Amino acid sequence: MPHFSVCAPTRARELGTGIAYVLYYYLVRRMGAVQASTVRYLPPVVALLIGLFVGEPLHAMDLIAMGEILGGVYVIQTSGAAREQRAPNAAAGEIR
Repeated sequence: MPHFSVCAPTRARELGTGIAYVLYYYLVRRMGAVQASTVRYLPPVVALLIGLFVGEPLHAMDLIAMGEILGGVYVIQTSGAAREQRAPNAAAGEIR
């Protein structure tokens, strides 16, 4: 079983990065590049959740960092500039 324990961290990174990239390209198509760029902050959150799922310990600093990342993404997504960027597309009836 040593092969699994040596490869597990690499596989977890690959899975987390893969999920994040799939989400990123989906959101670029759906929301536009500027807003979707905030997704680039999510791979560490996905990696922490995968680590939790496979039994790695979660520390207080991990939770603080996850909260700051998600909070920052929320602020950017709900800012006035983000709403203005979405408004012209919605007004034009553009369907993505």
